[in-house]
Amino acid sequence: MASSGSHRSTDNIPTDDDSGHGPAPTSRTSVHKVYAIISNLCDFKKFLVEQIGFGGILKLPNLARLNLRFSKWVMSKIDTENRCFHIDSNKTIRFWVADVHKVFGVPCGNRDIHARDAVSSNTSVQIIKSPLGMSDKGKPILKAAEEILSRPLSESTSSNIEKDSFKMAFVIFVMGHLLTPSSKHEHTVIDFWGAIANTDSISDFNWCEYVLQDLFRAVAKLNLDVQKDRTNTHLQGCHLFAQVFYLDNMNLGIFNMRHDVLPQISCFDDVKMRRMILQCSTPLKGVEDWSAAMVWDPEQICYTRSMWDTKADTMTPGLTAIHRPQPQVQRISPAAPCTSQPLQHTPAVSGPDTLQLSNRVATANDFSNHMKEKYPLLAFSEVGLMLKHHNAVGFQIANAMKNHIDQENTRFLDKFVAVMAETCICCSLRSLPCIAQNKCGEVPRVASLYRPARELTESEGKFIHMQLIYVYLVDVKLSCIYKATQCTSRSPADSMKTWADTILGGIMMYNEDTEVPIDVVVMGQTCAQTPDKPDLRHTHYTKDHWRAGTGVEYPSIAVQDKLGVLITRMAPFYHERNCITHPTPRYISMPASTLIGQLLGNDFMEHDLCSLAFRRLRQLDMRVLYKEEDGVYRHLFEVDFSVSKLHTQHRVLAGEKVWELKSVQEQFVGPNVNYNICNCRMFHIPVVLETGWDNVSGWCLYIWDMLKKNIYVFDPLTCLADDPEKEAIHEIVADKLHVALFTCFYKFFSGWHVECINLKKNYPVVTTTKFSKNETGICIIHISRHFNSDTLDDQFSDASLPNPVPLLVALQSQGLQ
Repeated sequence: MASSGSHRSTDNIPTDDDSGHGPAPTSRTSVHKVYAIISNLCDFKKFLVEQIGFGGILKLPNLARLNLRFSKWVMSKIDTENRCFHIDSNKTIRFWVADVHKVFGVPCGNRDIHARDAVSSNTSVQIIKSPLGMSDKGKPILKAAEEILSRPLSESTSSNIEKDSFKMAFVIFVMGHLLTPSSKHEHTVIDFWGAIANTDSISDFNWCEYVLQDLFRAVAKLNLDVQKDRTNTHLQGCHLFAQVFYLDNMNLGIFNMRHDVLPQISCFDDVKMRRMILQCSTPLKGVEDWSAAMVWDPEQICYTRSMWDTKADTMTPGLTAIHRPQPQVQRISPAAPCTSQPLQHTPAVSGPDTLQLSNRVATANDFSNHMKEKYPLLAFSEVGLMLKHHNAVGFQIANAMKNHIDQENTRFLDKFVAVMAETCICCSLRSLPCIAQNKCGEVPRVASLYRPARELTESEGKFIHMQLIYVYLVDVKLSCIYKATQCTSRSPADSMKTWADTILGGIMMYNEDTEVPIDVVVMGQTCAQTPDKPDLRHTHYTKDHWRAGTGVEYPSIAVQDKLGVLITRMAPFYHERNCITHPTPRYISMPASTLIGQLLGNDFMEHDLCSLAFRRLRQLDMRVLYKEEDGVYRHLFEVDFSVSKLHTQHRVLAGEKVWELKSVQEQFVGPNVNYNICNCRMFHIPVVLETGWDNVSGWCLYIWDMLKKNIYVFDPLTCLADDPEKEAIHEIVADKLHVALFTCFYKFFSGWHVECINLKKNYPVVTTTKFSKNETGICIIHISRHFNSDTLDDQFSDASLPNPVPLLVALQSQGLQ
């Protein structure tokens, strides 16, 4: 008899007469039980779940009923050797281990659960059972895990053993009821327990491969039951993954789910699944078959086959198949990503005769993207880091050689023209100006591909922008490079991820074309070993400088205006010369044209200039407004923190996490922070957002108040009370930054004094004026300088922006050279 955890479909779908009706399916998979647990978790428990990498399970919908006959049919179509759904001779859908992550959002690390260092020994099993309360004989494992998940848990009062017990119990409960259910009531396999013995390394294991292997064993058992014509068959394995993946890859018209939301399981519910299954069913009475629909075009989906499969040649009864030329014999068989077994059918790779040359300049990041796209496990390993370092060194040598060639050609040209000018008479004989004369004029520009975005015309900039998007969005979770440009409705979370990718890609491409000193930190540079935790303790919150009566004296308005006029009237030759260079926490070098266009002109403020502005404000706080022994009232982060976090929501550069980025580490500890950061009350994080593919929403500012436990959100473009869609975007961004910020606190400091839960979001209205997106950069800098936890010490003018010249004076003062 099926247990209470078993959910059978009540749909009256006839069995297949040709298959002898087949065995009646049963299952102990219980999505409802998992949903009942996660829906009652507090914020701190959800935070612990996200720490171990199982945050995608928190978005599991309440699927009260599963169509087990559809599960049996779909499982019977799985070819375990080639890892594909073999529907018929014309329809094959391949899948990879990464697709399990896309469906459920569970970790897909580079450690094997069945490896020697993760094998569950009797000792490790007993160590796990003891804190979980499973030492009593006869007590079901899943029941004991459920009891632990239901216990109250607090960040401040609960011990580390209780927190680790919760993490282990959550994995056991989810695996037993959803991902790898067994045939015994309230029991589960324990061969993965060695992977949860150390809760800090749970996310390092490849749980997706473990789920697939268990599903393959369940498929073999089902086929055996069918061959022996048994009356009943118990469906083991994660047949819910088989259902979701199959339905998501069939062309069901208006019933198809969106493919810009991850994990994909969050898009489904009982009604939608029932309609999609009905759409796939064969309209023949008495036949149990769900192969009527066509396979969806791989370019329209988010799964891994979108990068490997060509447009499917499928055939549906009543339709004529489209015949295409047969592909040429393959010369290379690339390994599939995240797959432990080689596939017999691999996508064709262009040979030397079909090499497509790109108009884009090749950079060292292309090699890294290629590795992460095709060999993700290798990219996250130590060997992968060595390969990427070797590739970067090659580009460095090539750039040095390019510079030497350019210098030598320039020297030769000057010498050649000098000799030719002394001896050439042919031009004067023809009454023509000598081509060798030295005429002063505007310095010619280089090719568009090598120029920074600020120098391009509108049409050129749009073309280069599309190239940057193509290069740096290859490994986005959607895996849809060209589709994204046509996507009209995307989730706010994916919009943030896409925009952060674009910004980071542009910065990295610009940095690779810029000569920087060897010993400085550049964008994307990582350090796997976190800095030593300083011996700092919270003693009090620093008094703000407004109450202390200190301030920064700027020149008079007349002097400021004169400075602005002098800078704008500089000769064009000086515009491209670097006027600001500063090495820490990340090397930034900036020409005068950027200051003129973005501070004094109407250009949109770029990432580097905003970072320099916040860097200078932090220096003024440390050197002018506050004394070192008293501490600092506010801690200002640069934009590297927010861009890195948004960019690394599902994957990270070269395998690192946000706290492993060197430029982020030096904003928490080290010589750049010479005060006790634990006594800071306010933490400022600037962010640039967008509302569409090429529609920049502008700069925003997020401020954490540790005393009042508030998160203040400032958006100069909108009044959030009248814009619920924009408020939803800010909710998502604030949550991501909140998790990243407090994770860094826990990584870099011992015993952070403020809990990460129960912080309320506030949306203060500091002005009734709605500024344009190009003005938002100056706005958030003004807010950051003058916000005193209640209001602005220096209010906005309803008629105009704050004067940017004081900021220009600050940037060019002592400290930034």
